[in-house]
Amino acid sequence: MNFIQFSKPEIKLTLNDMKELGRIINSGWFCKGEYIHELEEHFKSKFGVQNAVACSNCTQGLVIAFKSLKVKGKAILLPAFTWPSTLYALECNNNIPIWCDIDIDSWDLDRDLLDVTTSECPIWDAQISVDTFGNESWISAKDKFGYDIPTIYDAAHGYGLNNLGHRGDIEVVSMSFTKPATAMQGGMILFNDDDLYEDIQEYVDLTAKTTEVNAYVGLKSVKQFDSIMKVKAEIRQMYREFITVPFTEQKIDTDSNYSTFSILFNSEKKRNAVVRAFTNSNIGVKIYYEPLIKGLKNTDKVYRRIISLPTYEEMIPEVKRIAKLINDSGE
Repeated sequence: MNFIQFSKPEIKLTLNDMKELGRIINSGWFCKGEYIHELEEHFKSKFGVQNAVACSNCTQGLVIAFKSLKVKGKAILLPAFTWPSTLYALECNNNIPIWCDIDIDSWDLDRDLLDVTTSECPIWDAQISVDTFGNESWISAKDKFGYDIPTIYDAAHGYGLNNLGHRGDIEVVSMSFTKPATAMQGGMILFNDDDLYEDIQEYVDLTAKTTEVNAYVGLKSVKQFDSIMKVKAEIRQMYREFITVPFTEQKIDTDSNYSTFSILFNSEKKRNAVVRAFTNSNIGVKIYYEPLIKGLKNTDKVYRRIISLPTYEEMIPEVKRIAKLINDSGE
């Protein structure tokens, strides 16, 4: 039985695309060329953002965001329910995490659920919010006393969101191979303060340049984004139709691109039974996100019951079988 991957890049390249990629490589002009500029202009035009700087990946883009805002050695509010790269970017600038729980329904950071028991200090100097699974997050750019503070959005899964580029000081989008809009690997730093441009561009040039090959693939991918989203929506609806056991979906308060389709079962026992069934059937299992710190009530509760399901086009003939495994597991 063939192994079913959890995620697959859905970019479709033609023979002419392959020839152009070969031309780029043979030209010897790998960075800071026409396609990188075109990809940056695409983000500026599509999302109405003042500045867009392409970088090698979202993680390094977040590192640069902290550095360019001069947020160093500070207390940073962030959710524990996120990919480790978020914490890595914070720590690269010698910052201290102030952990916050997530909303039990939307799975996004909830500033009313600050964990004072594990935080060294209940006051934070800056904050980073995460578009969990492509669910558009939104937090006040003020601290608990009403003062403006630096606010960064980890928009790794955020391509296509209605308000992308218009939240906080800096947002960073991922274009890695697991994202709906992919450049194979890469990221985009979005911001509206022109005074940040020189520093951000310099940091990218020093540590995080992307390539013309990545930008070319990224441009092809964003042109196919809408059609990819339609297929993903079809597959999500199929799961809803064929999964008969109780499950809960993520609550969408404003907007989502459904970058990742995750569901909660009623119990940890049921989730673990589904994991075993997937593993025994050669289906890739993905359980996002292992909490970066334990002891946060909602974060732990969601993690114990969550599983993410594959939604790329090749899954259409497999959905019924996957749903049956889910329905039958643990019985």
